[in-house]
Amino acid sequence: MPVEDGAAITVPTEVAVAQRDVDALAHQYGEMARLIVAEGAPTAEFQARLEAAFVGTFRSDAIAFFGGQAAEGFRGWRRPPADPVTRVLSVSTWTSTCRKLRVTQSLTGFIPDAPADHDLGWMWLVPRPADAHNPTGWAVTADLPDSHVRDKEYC
Repeated sequence: MPVEDGAAITVPTEVAVAQRDVDALAHQYGEMARLIVAEGAPTAEFQARLEAAFVGTFRSDAIAFFGGQAAEGFRGWRRPPADPVTRVLSVSTWTSTCRKLRVTQSLTGFIPDAPADHDLGWMWLVPRPADAHNPTGWAVTADLPDSHVRDKEYC
């Protein structure tokens, strides 16, 4: 998808396109955090956003993460939480059915004491219909460090 840049036409790199989608997904993650912190427990809106942005292993991990934090009253969290920052370092797989991205993430927008630029390892995105909660057309299915990846794929 070419982008006009003054007089020249440039084609965004896979990393740049992936970063745009990951930024939108991180914003949805932030929206989920703001909803659940404000309500103190999952709501229908929280669930709709969760289902729009996360599938498979990552959805299960997100439910466990937010549930555990809610049980502790979101102790140490920012009020309201900001969006997490996820940075795409490289792209390993880029197809119409799968994107495997090397990423770092900072959850300091949620929890000030969280590590900044934590090396997540690999993040897998799979296609899903775009909607109001997730305009990207992609959902996160897993993120795992190198030590857990082996030869397993998540899309």
